[in-house]
Amino acid sequence: MDVEESTALTAECDNQIFYFCSEGCKERFLEGRVCELPRTSYDLIIVGGGPAGLTAAVYADMLKIDAFLLAKDLGGQAIDSTKVENYMGYDFITGPELTEKFQRQLIHSHYIDHLITEADRIETVKGGFNVLEGVRHSGTDTRLICFSSTATYDVTTCPRTPVKEDLERKPLSLYGMNKILIEDMVRQYHFQYDIPYTIIRPNYVVAGPEVLNIFRCGVVKAMLKNHANDPKCQLYNADAPDAWKEAIPKLEEDPKALCIPRCCDSDCCEGEKGSWRWHMTDVRDVVALVDECLVNDAAIGQTFNIAAADAFDWDKYVPYIAEITDRKCVEVDVSSCWQFSFDQSASKELLGFTPKNDHKSIIDTAKAMADGEDVGIIPGEIAPLSFE
Repeated sequence: MDVEESTALTAECDNQIFYFCSEGCKERFLEGRVCELPRTSYDLIIVGGGPAGLTAAVYADMLKIDAFLLAKDLGGQAIDSTKVENYMGYDFITGPELTEKFQRQLIHSHYIDHLITEADRIETVKGGFNVLEGVRHSGTDTRLICFSSTATYDVTTCPRTPVKEDLERKPLSLYGMNKILIEDMVRQYHFQYDIPYTIIRPNYVVAGPEVLNIFRCGVVKAMLKNHANDPKCQLYNADAPDAWKEAIPKLEEDPKALCIPRCCDSDCCEGEKGSWRWHMTDVRDVVALVDECLVNDAAIGQTFNIAAADAFDWDKYVPYIAEITDRKCVEVDVSSCWQFSFDQSASKELLGFTPKNDHKSIIDTAKAMADGEDVGIIPGEIAPLSFE
């Protein structure tokens, strides 16, 4: 049967366009046929052939975006509409007439790769659930390493004593809540499908020279402004809730200068002006712990904190950074104390693992990388600190 091209229904299969007189003919032709996609990877995939999807396809072509259209038909609900009123540009037009204009504009004026078929499902290619499903169906002897984060505890609200893995998880961020959900999914898959796992919780993994620029007056100021008024946080001083504001003028004198915040909280520093404490993680130690967890059965079903071999006391290491980078370093009295560190005894007792790199090693490596030396580490794209 001859079919008029201008009024025919179309379907593309195996890089060919076929024309049909009716939906029934098209369905019978496509039934049982597997049509291959022109390609399997695009910058943009548009699902749906209604006005919105076709408009997106036209603009994608105009903007030279590498796009693909997947649709059950070209026209959407307009195909079955006897009349369409007050559609932009038309007081009245029939559905088939509007559909024909849609198809002509896309096919003849702004063609992009497309396939006329229904989408079975849409899945994200990232995310913990997809990884877990992949492991479950892999059919191989798989051991799962789940990277979590100290955001599950929240470093600003933790106790000042070294944090153990069994500390109650109380995140203050969506990121932290997401990490808890992933941890719990991993445990559930272990329970339900017997997938062996280990959860690793690092704190601020460093893999480049960024360490040299973290401990600045601007960071201390941001920490105080963001957390010193929150009773849940360590930085809150119940005896003098607003005393931290007195430190702001000095911190604003040179925001890029390195800073040692001196604590005046007697509950924290026993009456002495101690400094803040933090705990970073060297990427080399993370890799070493992963290697150990993959071969050591004692790691199965366990959660391990991982950080440097020692904690970062600001009054010990900030002067060292200032010395090797020839930068200004100032001391500022603040009313608030912040001391976060990890207890890493679990990995030592169960696996015999201890991190090799202390913070001096981390700083020396960062300086070498800043000077252009090859230290055997691929520099990472480190996001800015969330509290700055």
